[in-house]
Amino acid sequence: MRPSSGQITLSETQVFQTTDPDAASRHLGPYLCRHKVSTHDDSHLFFKHCYSNVGDIGIHLLRYGVDLTISGSPDDDYDLLLLLLEGWGELTQGGLHSIAGPENICVINPDKDMSLSLTADQSNLTLRVPRHLIEDFIGRETGTLLPAPLRFRPPPRQNGDGLRNFMSYLCGELCRDSTSLTSGLVSRQIEQTLVGLMLTELPHDRMDMLSKKPATISPAYIRVADEFMEAHVREAITLLDIARAAGISIRTLQKGFQRYHGTTPMAALRNRRLLLSREELLRADPCNRSVTAIAMDCGFTHLSKFASLFKARFGECPSETLKRNCSSLSA
Repeated sequence: MRPSSGQITLSETQVFQTTDPDAASRHLGPYLCRHKVSTHDDSHLFFKHCYSNVGDIGIHLLRYGVDLTISGSPDDDYDLLLLLLEGWGELTQGGLHSIAGPENICVINPDKDMSLSLTADQSNLTLRVPRHLIEDFIGRETGTLLPAPLRFRPPPRQNGDGLRNFMSYLCGELCRDSTSLTSGLVSRQIEQTLVGLMLTELPHDRMDMLSKKPATISPAYIRVADEFMEAHVREAITLLDIARAAGISIRTLQKGFQRYHGTTPMAALRNRRLLLSREELLRADPCNRSVTAIAMDCGFTHLSKFASLFKARFGECPSETLKRNCSSLSA
Protein backbone atom coordinates (compact mmCIF):
# COMPACT_ATOMS: atom_id res chain seq x y z
CA MET A 1 0.00 0.00 0.00
CA ARG A 2 1.29 3.46 -0.85
CA PRO A 3 2.21 5.48 2.26
CA SER A 4 0.55 8.85 2.66
CA SER A 5 2.65 11.55 1.04
CA GLY A 6 1.64 13.97 3.75
CA GLN A 7 3.50 11.82 6.29
CA ILE A 8 6.87 12.69 4.76
CA THR A 9 8.69 15.12 7.04
CA LEU A 10 12.23 16.34 7.73
CA SER A 11 13.99 17.30 10.92
CA GLU A 12 12.95 20.69 12.29
CA THR A 13 16.56 21.53 13.23
CA GLN A 14 17.29 23.27 9.92
CA VAL A 15 14.42 25.67 9.26
CA PHE A 16 14.00 29.05 7.57
CA GLN A 17 10.71 30.93 7.72
CA THR A 18 9.58 34.27 6.26
CA THR A 19 6.52 36.16 5.06
CA ASP A 20 8.51 38.13 2.45
CA PRO A 21 8.47 36.63 -1.11
CA ASP A 22 11.76 38.32 -2.00
CA ALA A 23 13.43 36.99 1.14
CA ALA A 24 12.16 33.50 0.30
CA SER A 25 13.69 33.77 -3.19
CA ARG A 26 17.02 35.03 -1.87
CA HIS A 27 17.21 32.33 0.76
CA LEU A 28 16.27 29.42 -1.51
CA GLY A 29 18.25 30.50 -4.60
CA PRO A 30 21.64 29.09 -3.52
CA TYR A 31 20.01 25.80 -2.50
CA LEU A 32 17.99 25.18 -5.69
CA CYS A 33 18.25 27.78 -8.47
CA ARG A 34 17.83 31.49 -9.18
CA HIS A 35 14.11 32.30 -9.18
CA LYS A 36 11.40 34.82 -8.33
CA VAL A 37 8.31 34.18 -6.19
CA SER A 38 5.11 36.02 -7.23
CA THR A 39 1.94 35.72 -5.15
CA HIS A 40 -1.40 35.84 -6.97
CA ASP A 41 -3.20 38.18 -4.60
CA ASP A 42 -2.73 40.09 -1.35
CA SER A 43 -2.68 36.93 0.76
CA HIS A 44 0.22 36.72 3.20
CA LEU A 45 3.02 34.34 2.35
CA PHE A 46 4.11 31.88 5.01
CA PHE A 47 7.26 30.30 3.64
CA LYS A 48 8.88 27.43 5.51
CA HIS A 49 11.98 25.51 4.43
CA CYS A 50 13.46 22.41 6.06
CA TYR A 51 16.43 20.77 4.41
CA SER A 52 19.00 18.02 4.65
CA ASN A 53 21.67 16.39 2.47
CA VAL A 54 22.59 12.82 1.66
CA GLY A 55 25.91 12.79 -0.14
CA ASP A 56 25.68 15.31 -2.98
CA ILE A 57 21.86 15.20 -3.15
CA GLY A 58 19.98 18.01 -1.42
CA ILE A 59 16.56 17.24 0.07
CA HIS A 60 14.24 20.20 0.69
CA LEU A 61 10.78 20.31 2.27
CA LEU A 62 8.93 23.48 1.22
CA ARG A 63 5.62 25.17 1.99
CA TYR A 64 4.44 28.65 0.88
CA GLY A 65 0.88 28.93 2.21
CA VAL A 66 -0.53 31.00 -0.71
CA ASP A 67 -1.31 30.60 -4.40
CA LEU A 68 1.84 31.65 -6.24
CA THR A 69 4.08 31.28 -9.27
CA ILE A 70 7.79 30.53 -9.19
CA SER A 71 9.78 31.51 -12.28
CA GLY A 72 13.47 30.94 -12.70
CA SER A 73 16.51 29.60 -14.53
CA PRO A 74 17.55 26.12 -13.36
CA ASP A 75 21.24 25.44 -12.81
CA ASP A 76 22.97 23.70 -15.71
CA ASP A 77 24.49 21.07 -13.43
CA TYR A 78 21.42 19.90 -11.51
CA ASP A 79 18.02 18.32 -12.06
CA LEU A 80 15.26 19.30 -9.62
CA LEU A 81 12.87 16.50 -8.72
CA LEU A 82 9.47 17.81 -7.53
CA LEU A 83 7.30 15.58 -5.34
CA LEU A 84 4.10 17.30 -4.16
CA LEU A 85 2.89 16.01 -0.81
CA GLU A 86 -0.32 18.04 -0.81
CA GLY A 87 -2.06 20.42 -3.21
CA TRP A 88 -1.47 20.86 -6.92
CA GLY A 89 0.81 22.61 -9.33
CA GLU A 90 1.51 23.22 -13.02
CA LEU A 91 5.02 23.20 -14.44
CA THR A 92 5.85 24.88 -17.75
CA GLN A 93 9.30 24.46 -19.28
CA GLY A 94 10.54 24.45 -22.85
CA GLY A 95 7.01 24.75 -24.24
CA LEU A 96 5.83 21.64 -22.35
CA HIS A 97 3.23 21.59 -19.57
CA SER A 98 3.02 19.15 -16.66
CA ILE A 99 0.38 18.83 -13.94
CA ALA A 100 2.03 18.11 -10.60
CA GLY A 101 0.12 16.43 -7.80
CA PRO A 102 0.45 13.87 -5.01
CA GLU A 103 0.18 11.00 -7.51
CA ASN A 104 3.05 11.92 -9.80
CA ILE A 105 6.61 13.26 -9.76
CA CYS A 106 7.92 15.99 -12.07
CA VAL A 107 11.52 16.82 -12.95
CA ILE A 108 12.72 20.34 -13.77
CA ASN A 109 15.42 19.96 -16.42
CA PRO A 110 18.49 22.23 -16.50
CA ASP A 111 19.20 24.78 -19.27
CA LYS A 112 15.63 26.05 -19.89
CA ASP A 113 13.66 28.69 -18.00
CA MET A 114 10.70 27.36 -16.06
CA SER A 115 7.47 28.55 -14.48
CA LEU A 116 5.79 26.65 -11.63
CA SER A 117 2.34 27.58 -10.30
CA LEU A 118 1.36 26.14 -6.91
CA THR A 119 -1.85 26.14 -4.88
CA ALA A 120 -1.98 27.56 -1.38
CA ASP A 121 -2.48 24.15 0.24
CA GLN A 122 0.58 22.55 -1.34
CA SER A 123 3.74 21.34 0.33
CA ASN A 124 6.49 19.67 -1.62
CA LEU A 125 9.68 17.70 -1.37
CA THR A 126 12.28 18.93 -3.87
CA LEU A 127 15.48 17.01 -4.55
CA ARG A 128 18.53 18.69 -6.11
CA VAL A 129 20.33 15.94 -8.00
CA PRO A 130 23.76 16.66 -9.54
CA ARG A 131 23.83 15.93 -13.25
CA HIS A 132 27.15 14.06 -12.93
CA LEU A 133 25.47 11.37 -10.80
CA ILE A 134 23.05 10.68 -13.65
CA GLU A 135 25.79 10.65 -16.27
CA ASP A 136 28.00 8.35 -14.19
CA PHE A 137 25.10 5.97 -13.50
CA ILE A 138 24.25 5.62 -17.19
CA GLY A 139 27.93 5.20 -18.05
CA ARG A 140 28.30 2.32 -15.61
CA GLU A 141 25.09 0.62 -16.67
CA THR A 142 25.52 0.93 -20.43
CA GLY A 143 29.27 1.23 -20.88
CA THR A 144 28.85 4.42 -22.93
CA LEU A 145 29.04 8.16 -22.30
CA LEU A 146 26.01 10.32 -23.03
CA PRO A 147 26.44 12.23 -26.31
CA ALA A 148 24.10 14.95 -25.02
CA PRO A 149 22.42 15.76 -21.68
CA LEU A 150 19.55 13.49 -20.70
CA ARG A 151 16.17 15.24 -20.56
CA PHE A 152 13.21 14.18 -18.47
CA ARG A 153 9.74 14.34 -20.02
CA PRO A 154 6.34 15.40 -18.61
CA PRO A 155 5.07 12.65 -16.31
CA PRO A 156 1.86 10.64 -16.61
CA ARG A 157 -0.94 11.11 -14.10
CA GLN A 158 0.65 8.54 -11.77
CA ASN A 159 4.27 7.50 -11.52
CA GLY A 160 7.21 7.03 -9.17
CA ASP A 161 5.72 4.62 -6.60
CA GLY A 162 9.09 3.10 -5.73
CA LEU A 163 10.82 6.47 -5.59
CA ARG A 164 8.08 7.91 -3.37
CA ASN A 165 8.23 4.94 -1.00
CA PHE A 166 12.01 5.16 -0.77
CA MET A 167 11.85 8.90 -0.06
CA SER A 168 9.33 8.27 2.71
CA TYR A 169 11.73 5.82 4.33
CA LEU A 170 14.76 8.08 3.80
CA CYS A 171 13.07 11.15 5.29
CA GLY A 172 12.02 9.07 8.29
CA GLU A 173 15.64 8.13 8.87
CA LEU A 174 16.74 11.76 8.48
CA CYS A 175 14.19 12.78 11.12
CA ARG A 176 15.81 10.30 13.49
CA ASP A 177 19.20 11.94 12.75
CA SER A 178 20.57 8.56 11.72
CA THR A 179 24.36 8.95 11.68
CA SER A 180 24.78 6.04 9.26
CA LEU A 181 23.32 8.17 6.46
CA THR A 182 26.26 10.57 6.63
CA SER A 183 28.92 7.90 6.15
CA GLY A 184 30.54 7.97 2.72
CA LEU A 185 29.75 4.34 1.91
CA VAL A 186 26.04 4.58 2.79
CA SER A 187 25.48 8.02 1.26
CA ARG A 188 26.99 6.85 -2.04
CA GLN A 189 24.67 3.85 -2.10
CA ILE A 190 21.66 6.09 -1.38
CA GLU A 191 22.71 8.39 -4.22
CA GLN A 192 22.82 5.42 -6.60
CA THR A 193 19.44 4.11 -5.41
CA LEU A 194 17.75 7.50 -5.88
CA VAL A 195 19.26 8.02 -9.33
CA GLY A 196 18.40 4.46 -10.35
CA LEU A 197 14.77 4.92 -9.30
CA MET A 198 14.61 8.26 -11.13
CA LEU A 199 15.89 6.74 -14.36
CA THR A 200 13.68 3.66 -14.03
CA GLU A 201 10.37 5.23 -13.00
CA LEU A 202 10.36 8.73 -14.49
CA PRO A 203 10.05 9.22 -18.29
CA HIS A 204 13.10 10.56 -20.13
CA ASP A 205 14.70 10.46 -23.57
CA ARG A 206 17.19 7.69 -22.71
CA MET A 207 14.67 5.05 -21.65
CA ASP A 208 15.54 2.86 -24.65
CA MET A 209 19.25 3.03 -23.87
CA LEU A 210 18.73 1.81 -20.31
CA SER A 211 16.12 -0.83 -21.19
CA LYS A 212 18.37 -2.56 -23.71
CA LYS A 213 20.84 -5.12 -22.47
CA PRO A 214 24.27 -3.88 -23.48
CA ALA A 215 26.00 -5.91 -26.15
CA THR A 216 29.03 -6.19 -23.87
CA ILE A 217 29.05 -5.81 -20.10
CA SER A 218 32.10 -4.03 -18.75
CA PRO A 219 34.36 -6.36 -16.76
CA ALA A 220 34.97 -5.99 -13.05
CA TYR A 221 38.32 -4.27 -13.49
CA ILE A 222 36.65 -1.36 -15.33
CA ARG A 223 34.24 -0.84 -12.45
CA VAL A 224 37.11 -1.03 -9.94
CA ALA A 225 39.05 1.56 -11.95
CA ASP A 226 35.98 3.84 -12.11
CA GLU A 227 35.47 3.57 -8.34
CA PHE A 228 39.17 4.22 -7.67
CA MET A 229 39.15 7.35 -9.81
CA GLU A 230 35.97 8.61 -8.13
CA ALA A 231 37.45 8.07 -4.66
CA HIS A 232 40.77 9.76 -5.54
CA VAL A 233 39.56 12.37 -8.04
CA ARG A 234 41.20 15.23 -6.10
CA GLU A 235 44.57 13.49 -5.79
CA ALA A 236 47.56 13.38 -8.15
CA ILE A 237 46.98 9.80 -9.31
CA THR A 238 48.63 8.38 -12.41
CA LEU A 239 47.67 5.87 -15.06
CA LEU A 240 49.88 3.34 -13.25
CA ASP A 241 48.04 3.99 -9.97
CA ILE A 242 44.69 3.26 -11.65
CA ALA A 243 46.01 0.11 -13.32
CA ARG A 244 47.46 -1.19 -10.05
CA ALA A 245 44.21 -0.49 -8.20
CA ALA A 246 42.34 -2.50 -10.86
CA GLY A 247 44.93 -5.28 -10.78
CA ILE A 248 45.76 -5.12 -14.50
CA SER A 249 48.40 -3.77 -16.87
CA ILE A 250 48.29 -0.24 -18.26
CA ARG A 251 47.77 -1.61 -21.77
CA THR A 252 44.76 -3.71 -20.68
CA LEU A 253 43.31 -0.73 -18.81
CA GLN A 254 43.62 1.52 -21.86
CA LYS A 255 42.06 -1.04 -24.20
CA GLY A 256 39.25 -1.69 -21.74
CA PHE A 257 38.36 1.99 -21.35
CA GLN A 258 38.44 2.53 -25.09
CA ARG A 259 36.14 -0.44 -25.63
CA TYR A 260 33.65 0.07 -22.83
CA HIS A 261 33.76 3.85 -22.23
CA GLY A 262 34.89 5.09 -25.64
CA THR A 263 37.68 7.17 -24.10
CA THR A 264 40.99 6.89 -22.24
CA PRO A 265 41.31 6.48 -18.47
CA MET A 266 43.00 9.87 -18.03
CA ALA A 267 40.40 11.61 -20.20
CA ALA A 268 37.66 10.06 -18.05
CA LEU A 269 39.48 11.26 -14.91
CA ARG A 270 39.87 14.74 -16.37
CA ASN A 271 36.15 14.89 -17.15
CA ARG A 272 35.31 13.96 -13.55
CA ARG A 273 37.62 16.71 -12.32
CA LEU A 274 36.06 19.28 -14.65
CA LEU A 275 32.56 18.42 -13.42
CA LEU A 276 33.77 18.62 -9.82
CA SER A 277 35.50 21.96 -10.40
CA ARG A 278 32.33 23.46 -11.88
CA GLU A 279 30.31 22.30 -8.88
CA GLU A 280 32.90 23.88 -6.57
CA LEU A 281 32.90 27.16 -8.52
CA LEU A 282 29.10 27.36 -8.42
CA ARG A 283 29.06 26.71 -4.67
CA ALA A 284 32.06 28.86 -3.73
CA ASP A 285 32.02 32.19 -1.94
CA PRO A 286 34.14 34.37 -4.29
CA CYS A 287 35.42 36.32 -1.30
CA ASN A 288 36.96 33.23 0.26
CA ARG A 289 38.00 30.96 -2.65
CA SER A 290 39.76 31.65 -5.94
CA VAL A 291 39.70 29.87 -9.27
CA THR A 292 43.31 28.79 -8.70
CA ALA A 293 42.55 27.27 -5.29
CA ILE A 294 39.51 25.40 -6.61
CA ALA A 295 41.39 24.11 -9.67
CA MET A 296 44.24 22.78 -7.55
CA ASP A 297 41.81 21.26 -5.03
CA CYS A 298 40.15 19.39 -7.91
CA GLY A 299 43.41 17.85 -9.11
CA PHE A 300 44.55 20.37 -11.76
CA THR A 301 48.16 21.58 -11.53
CA HIS A 302 48.35 23.85 -14.60
CA LEU A 303 45.91 26.77 -14.35
CA SER A 304 46.09 27.83 -18.01
CA LYS A 305 45.42 24.29 -19.22
CA PHE A 306 42.57 23.97 -16.72
CA ALA A 307 41.00 27.22 -17.97
CA SER A 308 41.24 26.04 -21.58
CA LEU A 309 39.71 22.63 -20.84
CA PHE A 310 36.97 24.22 -18.71
CA LYS A 311 35.94 26.67 -21.43
CA ALA A 312 35.92 23.93 -24.08
CA ARG A 313 33.71 21.75 -21.86
CA PHE A 314 31.28 24.35 -20.46
CA GLY A 315 31.45 27.29 -22.87
CA GLU A 316 32.72 29.86 -20.37
CA CYS A 317 35.88 30.63 -18.41
CA PRO A 318 36.14 29.43 -14.77
CA SER A 319 36.30 33.05 -13.62
CA GLU A 320 32.98 33.74 -15.38
CA THR A 321 31.37 30.80 -13.59
CA LEU A 322 32.63 32.10 -10.25
CA LYS A 323 31.39 35.63 -11.03
CA ARG A 324 27.99 34.23 -12.01
CA ASN A 325 27.81 32.55 -8.62
CA CYS A 326 28.73 35.86 -6.98
CA SER A 327 25.83 37.55 -8.81
CA SER A 328 23.35 34.88 -7.72
CA LEU A 329 24.49 35.12 -4.09
CA SER A 330 24.09 38.92 -4.05
CA ALA A 331 20.77 38.96 -5.96
